[in-house]
Parts: sequence; structure tokens; C-alpha cells
Amino acid sequence: MATLVPAGSSWNRSLQEMGQKWQQVSGGKVVLKLYAGGVAGDDADVVRKMRLGTLNAGLLATTGLADIDRSVLALQIPDALRGLRRVPTGSWTKMTPGLDAQFDAKGFVVLAWVDGGWAHFFTKTPARTPEELKTAKLFTWAGDDKYTELWKGAGFNAIPLPATEISTALQTGLVNAICTTPQVAAAHAVVQPREEHDRRQLGPSPRGGRDRQEGLGEDPGRRPPAILAVTARDRARC
Repeated sequence: MATLVPAGSSWNRSLQEMGQKWQQVSGGKVVLKLYAGGVAGDDADVVRKMRLGTLNAGLLATTGLADIDRSVLALQIPDALRGLRRVPTGSWTKMTPGLDAQFDAKGFVVLAWVDGGWAHFFTKTPARTPEELKTAKLFTWAGDDKYTELWKGAGFNAIPLPATEISTALQTGLVNAICTTPQVAAAHAVVQPREEHDRRQLGPSPRGGRDRQEGLGEDPGRRPPAILAVTARDRARC
């Protein structure tokens, strides 16, 4: 399993613990080897390697999920969901089976959906209005040309880069603004506490654990229930 979350982070530790439980409930048949911190590449690289069979699984951000099925982007529409507490748990339960089926049709098994937090703008210098933000060099995910063109069409200076280059780009000044969740910003050390961020909640940032159907040797109708049960219990900790 590959992931962008840094080695040593609480998210990575949760994944390691989940892997230990997978090995226990499978009687040693499933052994999880983690490639953390983007060593296996950006999410687009992870999806490509899963399709090739080089990797069996990935913890993907929304951009990686959209490389499989773009319908997941509906969950990130700004202000569509104004607060997770306003969305009953039952509503998420009703939404995910449809999404699961769409990923199944593309050859991927959804192990769990994880709430990555709310997206904010983080900038190296104050940007209190959209007009001020337009003067910044804003990171966007490389490979999603439609997303980058939307930003540019709205007048923003979008700079497409792989997520694995965020820290270096911020340090060198190649970019000086990023839209992400506080948890991700802190985990990747992309901003320091003194730097500016917009407290406006733009939208949730869902993440998903994905496994190729052949990775577990099962079709979607015969997924190992013990593995899925462990993943479901640990999803809130990732």
C-alpha cells in the first residue's frame, strides 16, 4: 500500500496497526507493506502502479480517487456540505454504496472512506480576499488539467506540480499558496504556525483506501469480510 502521508505520522501509525490486524485476522495470509511519504510517487503514480499490478493498494486523496472515477469530486464542491455535523451519519452510509459500485466497475475495491478534514487556503503572505489570493502562486495537482484550468479561468495563478514536490516548492518560492486541510498542511510541514490561512471551510476532503480486485484474489462480491471489518473499525483513526 502506498500513501502520501509521512512516515512517523499518526496516520501512518494507524495504517501500520491496521496492517497488523489484517495479518492476524487472515492467519498470516495478508501482509501489509507500506510505502509512506510519497516514495511510490504521487497519487496518479499510485493509481497507475495499481493498474499495472506493481502495487496492490493505496490511500488516495480526492485527486487520486478522481483518476479512477471523477464522480467523487461531487463531495468537494465548495459549500455543498457546510458542516459535517449537519450531514447525518446515515447520509454518508447512503452515499457510499453508490460510489463503491462505481469504483467496483473500474476494477477497484473500496476498503474504507476516510474524512480528511476541511480544505483551507494556506499562504506564505496574508491573502484576505480572493483578489489578494489571485496574486499568489497557487499549488494545484499535476495531471488534473481540468482542475488547473478552472483555477486559471477564474483568474488565479495556478501552478501544477506533483504533491511530492509541495514542500520543496514552498521552500524555493515556486509556489506560495496551497489549498489543503490543516491536518495535511501540518503533517507535511508545508506551513509554519505563524503563516496565514483562511478559516473559511471550502469543502470536505475525502480520502479512500483502495485495493485492486485481483490484489486480494477476490471479486467484489466475495471480499474478505474480516479484512473489511478491521478497516471499517480503524477508518476514523487514519
